[in-house]
Amino acid sequence: MKKKYPIQAAASLSGISPHVIRKWEQRYKAVEPSRNEKNRRFYSNRDIERLQLLKQAVDRGYQIGQIAPLPHEELKDIVFDTQEIIPDYNRPLKSSDEMLEACLAAARNSDSAGLERILFKAYGALGVRQMTEEVIEPLMITVGEEWHSGKLRIYQEHMVSSIVRSFLGQIILTGSNEEYAPVIIIAAPKGQYHEFGALTASVTAIDEGYSVKYLSTDLPAEEISSAALHTGAEIIALSITYPPDDPILGIELKKLKKLLPDGISVLAGGQAVGSYSDVLDHINAKQFSNILHFREHLNRLRKK
Repeated sequence: MKKKYPIQAAASLSGISPHVIRKWEQRYKAVEPSRNEKNRRFYSNRDIERLQLLKQAVDRGYQIGQIAPLPHEELKDIVFDTQEIIPDYNRPLKSSDEMLEACLAAARNSDSAGLERILFKAYGALGVRQMTEEVIEPLMITVGEEWHSGKLRIYQEHMVSSIVRSFLGQIILTGSNEEYAPVIIIAAPKGQYHEFGALTASVTAIDEGYSVKYLSTDLPAEEISSAALHTGAEIIALSITYPPDDPILGIELKKLKKLLPDGISVLAGGQAVGSYSDVLDHINAKQFSNILHFREHLNRLRKK
C-alpha cells in the first residue's frame, strides 16, 4: 500500500506551509491530493516530490502560475538546471499572488528595501482591502510558520515585521478621511504586545471611511477610555492576540466598560479573542474572527 501523508506532514516534508499548499491547490491545481471520507487531504510521495520541485523553482524566481501546470519531468528540468534565476523585484507584478511570492522571496533574501518596494506596489495596484487580505496577511502567516520551522532566521522574521509595521504605520499617518467621519479608537489593551492585528484593523477602518485614532499596544483601560472621551469616538476596537489566559485582561475589559459612557460600541478581534468570549459577552463587546468580519461590523455600525 502506497504511503499517504496528511497536510501537516506534507508541509514539513516539502518546506511549504499548509496555507500555501491549499492556495496552490485551489488556484493552480499544483497537486491533486486524495481525500478520505471526512474530506481530509492526503498526499502521495509523488505529490510531496512535486511540491518540493515547485518550491525550489519558486525560490529561484519562477512564478507559481507559470510552473504549476507543467508536467513533472519539466519541473525537474527547471530545478536541476544549473542557471539560477535571481528574483527581480522591479519586474511588473500584476496579481496579488505574484506580489505575495515576491514579498516572500525578498524575505528569504533578507532584502528589506525590495520588500518595501513590493508592498508599495501592492498598495497602489490592489488597494487596501485586497492588499491586506491577499498579500500582507498570508505573508505574515507564512513568515511566522517558516520562522517556527527554522526555514527563516529570527532576524529575517524581525526584518519583515519591522518593514510591514512601518509600511502600515505610514498608511495610518497619511490616511485622510472627511472632517466629520466617525471616529474609531484602535488599540491593544494592557498586557497585549502584538501590534500587527491592530495595525491591519486601522488601515481597514481608514479604507471604510473612518477617522482612526491608533493607540498602539499595552494600553490600560483608563487611557483607552480617556482617549475615547477626548476624541468623541463612537467605536473602540481592541486587538487581543496573546496570551489566551491572562487573568488581568478580564479585569481590564470590565474596567473599560465601566469607564465608557453609553453609546460607545466595543469590538474585539485577534487570535486569542475566543479565549475571552465570556468576559467580552459580559461587557457586550462584538467579536470578529478576521478582517472581513471586522469590515462587516464597521459597515453595520456606520449604517446605524
